[in-house]
Amino acid sequence: MKIYELTKPELDMFREMCNFTPDELFYFNERAKYKTHVQIGTAKFWSESKVNALSKSVRKKIRRIKADF
Repeated sequence: MKIYELTKPELDMFREMCNFTPDELFYFNERAKYKTHVQIGTAKFWSESKVNALSKSVRKKIRRIKADF
């Protein structure tokens, strides 16, 4: 699943139900805008490993929510 392919209601549901940290929420919102990991990292001065860790934690939370439905 690619975040930028989700519909607005799906994006809103995940924002509400996943309890994202501020960094995770920023990552999620930027991916919804079709931003790359490099663009996200550059915007916040994050390392590649930080962006990858955020990606992993966001995907894990989304999978947990999707499993409940």
